[in-house]
Amino acid sequence: MRIAIFTHNYPLTSKDRKDAGIFLYDFAHELAKKHKVFIFCPNFKGEKENYKDIPVTWFEWGGGKEKFGDWKTFDPNTYYKLAKLILAGQKSALDFVKKNKIDYILAAWSFPSGIFAQYASQKTGIPYATWSLGSDINVYAKMPVFKQWIGNILSRAQARFANSYLLCDKVKFLSKKECVFLPAITNFEKANIEKISLNKKKTQFLYVGRLEKIKGPDILLQACKILQKNHPKFEVHILGDGKLRSKLEVEKIDNIHLYGNSNKERIAGFMRVCDYLVIPSRNESLPLVLLEAAKMNLPIITTQVGDCRRLVDMYKIGYSVKPNNPQSLSETMKEAMKHKDKLQYLSGLKKIAKEFVQGEAVRILLKSTKV
Repeated sequence: MRIAIFTHNYPLTSKDRKDAGIFLYDFAHELAKKHKVFIFCPNFKGEKENYKDIPVTWFEWGGGKEKFGDWKTFDPNTYYKLAKLILAGQKSALDFVKKNKIDYILAAWSFPSGIFAQYASQKTGIPYATWSLGSDINVYAKMPVFKQWIGNILSRAQARFANSYLLCDKVKFLSKKECVFLPAITNFEKANIEKISLNKKKTQFLYVGRLEKIKGPDILLQACKILQKNHPKFEVHILGDGKLRSKLEVEKIDNIHLYGNSNKERIAGFMRVCDYLVIPSRNESLPLVLLEAAKMNLPIITTQVGDCRRLVDMYKIGYSVKPNNPQSLSETMKEAMKHKDKLQYLSGLKKIAKEFVQGEAVRILLKSTKV
């Protein structure tokens, strides 16, 4: 069978680790062991790898280089760009499925990719499924006009998936139909780990992710300032980039280190030697980095957003705190400093790493869609 993955966020190169779309690269390659896979994605500017094993069609839409996920919902120019993207995407999608003789479409995210999938399906009769992954449901589906639009896309899909249990509930509410939990997972292997040396006498905390308000790195900074007053024997290593980078550079204290975007080898190196991964997000579904950390036997401190608390409590792999609360995060980091023996978390970390694997995600997709 010839399966197309429609997305707005596919990595420009196979080594790209800075965007959420990295999991789609891994997922597509696992799916390709069973079926022929094609990728359909808007051409957001940037130098791209010439993918040969799984071909990528970067369709032209007349916009800029800023990715869809970075568009500001309160900016009127966003809706002008969105209109251009939709019109170009619908025409290109129809040409794409005909040219590549596509049998089935998976839209990841439900919006805007679901628009293209639904249009192509209406014109050709090709069935489509949606994979809700966060911003489509947590941002756009909260806006009046888009809410009905997304609900229609979801309800007309042959199958609906979401990468967290919480998102599944929201999709069910919007579509009035069932939704299957399908986790977004990366193939985060332990090979070629960069050697990182840190002070073992201090508790080492790690943050990996975009430096954007929704991810809460500023909350982590505030928590560290509180913690540093009475418990200075810790360090925080921040791997990632984004709009808050300059603010963090100016306001950071001495035991906070910023490294910018990092490759898989460096991320794995820090995960191997740090004591805790901190996820201070204001909003989240099921972050990829939580599952990646589990594969490196790294305990978690996370805010109680999305499925984070559920997984931390279910597998007993760390701590959860109230979101948007630096004081609470600081107190939990203080508590974690007293109990940083990884052995107490090892059983749960190994269990979650074993259960959340790419092959299982593909199995769920194929079973639910019967393709």
